[in-house]
Amino acid sequence: YYKDGTKSLQWDYQSHSFLTLDATYINAKNRKNYGITLWIYNEKIQNDSLVFEFLNEKQQVQYKFSFHLTAIGWRACWIGFEQMKGKKGRQEPNNLSITAPAQKGRIFWTDLRFL
Repeated sequence: YYKDGTKSLQWDYQSHSFLTLDATYINAKNRKNYGITLWIYNEKIQNDSLVFEFLNEKQQVQYKFSFHLTAIGWRACWIGFEQMKGKKGRQEPNNLSITAPAQKGRIFWTDLRFL
């Protein structure tokens, strides 16, 4: 599946597995006015969520949100840092951890951006 272009990232996940992405370019200036956007394709309805957590260098959650997997197909994810939960402290996040739901499955995503 792909949304724009001809490819997307496929993630075949196991129960509570996770991905970690570099987020060192997020600083106090862009946290105030920006957030994250991406497209997610879900193949199977689950009464569960992907959990996105922005962690500081001590692995403490600074920002957090959940993306529900209650529909099949492409869905947009777009949320500002100000609307996320978490400490929202002064420490800069340096990693983005995405945790899978309790049930194994597969998703596709494309156009992950910090805007």
